[in-house]
Amino acid sequence: MKKLLYVIAAVIVVLIVLVAAASIFVKSYFTSDRLKTIVLPKIEAATGRKASIAQINISIFKGIIVKDISLKNSGGKTDFLKAGEFLLSYKFWPLLHKQLVISKLELDSPYVIVIREKNGKYNFSDIAARMKAQKPAAQAPAQKKAFPLAIEANSIVVRNAQAQFIDRLGALPNMEVAADARFGLQQAGTGYAVSGTLNIKSMKAVIGGLEADTSGKIDFNNDMTLALNTVIGNDKIAVTGAVKNYMKAPAATLNAKAATLNLDRIMAALGNMKKTSPSSAGKPAQKKGKAAAAPPSAATSKFTAGGRITVGAATYKGITFKDFLAVYRMAKGNFSLNPVSSGFQQGARADIAGSFKAVMSVSMADPKRTLNGNGQANLSKLKIKKSAITSQIASILQAPELAAPTFGTSRLNFSAAGGVITFNGSMLSQNMEINPIAGKLVLYNEALGAAFDLKLPPGVSARLPGGRYKAYLQNQSGWTVLPFVVKGTASKPAVSINQAALGKQAGKKIEQELKKRFLPGGGNQNTTLPGALKRLFQ
Repeated sequence: MKKLLYVIAAVIVVLIVLVAAASIFVKSYFTSDRLKTIVLPKIEAATGRKASIAQINISIFKGIIVKDISLKNSGGKTDFLKAGEFLLSYKFWPLLHKQLVISKLELDSPYVIVIREKNGKYNFSDIAARMKAQKPAAQAPAQKKAFPLAIEANSIVVRNAQAQFIDRLGALPNMEVAADARFGLQQAGTGYAVSGTLNIKSMKAVIGGLEADTSGKIDFNNDMTLALNTVIGNDKIAVTGAVKNYMKAPAATLNAKAATLNLDRIMAALGNMKKTSPSSAGKPAQKKGKAAAAPPSAATSKFTAGGRITVGAATYKGITFKDFLAVYRMAKGNFSLNPVSSGFQQGARADIAGSFKAVMSVSMADPKRTLNGNGQANLSKLKIKKSAITSQIASILQAPELAAPTFGTSRLNFSAAGGVITFNGSMLSQNMEINPIAGKLVLYNEALGAAFDLKLPPGVSARLPGGRYKAYLQNQSGWTVLPFVVKGTASKPAVSINQAALGKQAGKKIEQELKKRFLPGGGNQNTTLPGALKRLFQ
């Protein structure tokens, strides 16, 4: 028994000596300079780029440490990517059982810049093309071999990571990201399970001159959970939720909440970005009324999302929406709101009290040409402060008080199909009525066409020009009825009196007046004026 113990002890001693000798040999033979002469030419040959490494240290027991790594852009002057230090520590003894157990993998201060040039190519396109060209010719499919080592990583740490994206085409926002990450990698069946946390310190995106800065945390496990805050000017948007099956077919439940939101600023930024994008120049114009929605990509078709959007006060076109709520659903590139509701409060263009409810859907590929839905606004108060339409009415009628009217009860119904909104309704008060209203608004070119009757009580119409002819425009209640039309665009409407409707309306009144004067008893409803006049002169 003692002899056996001696043999075992001797074997262990020999193994320790051999491993120690191997470690000394590796450390003495594979010096930093010698390793660099081996590694750098291979990197440069694979990428076609200039690469540099300050120092490489290798140990059988401790692992590998690489310091000050960089890979240049194609010009050789600026860095494409770099890192301060890369450390890989592993457990030695599991290697004997074909297990690579990484106790620690750290990447310190990595940096990468991705640039899309005006020709559409990226600053890594040449690397991808080079690697593709270096691939061996396709061979007959062989039986898939299992990886010779089972890999586990207890701790993967990325510190002070920075990334930058520049789009010289102008179609995508430029971005700068600063983040830390800590992950673990465990074998799960035939694949691997990732768990950890991504801490986003700052993710800045410039969209049409407007900067949005996002920060927060994303946790990875079986599901992905996130809590992010985005600051746009004075507005802060909080996004919380989870994403299931994020590796294959992501299904997200995401809720967004903001106390205030300036939609004018956001929409203007999106418009500026589209106008300055060279990628949209030279494209043929879409045919009127035809949607240009592209089919969703494979990645988009697998992604689904749903949740709630709530905003305390959102401003748009001088109108302030209060307690805005939208329940949304997104699938296969289509976005729906069912329902969307809001109240109103004082705004720059109007003071509104009431509510708005709607159901809408749109394709994200071309929102202005694919909007469908319907809705209704019911208002108990509408005080117009500034409106191009009412200002033009006031000018036409020489009545300044009509430029900023106040209505007590208003109703507006709308339906949308293919980006064309059809609307109708009424606006009522004791001193003024706009009833009925009917028209269309085309979203993709802002074309506006509407008609309405402006009704004024005697006290107001008495101050209008027109003298005794105004009597021919009065209804049975004594209110003056003036038909108007609106043409032009939503941003530049052109208001004018509807001459055809005015002539028809006045003609009926004149005909009634002539009947009263020339026919006994005023004639009857079925008596036409030409027939009556003929009998009168016989």
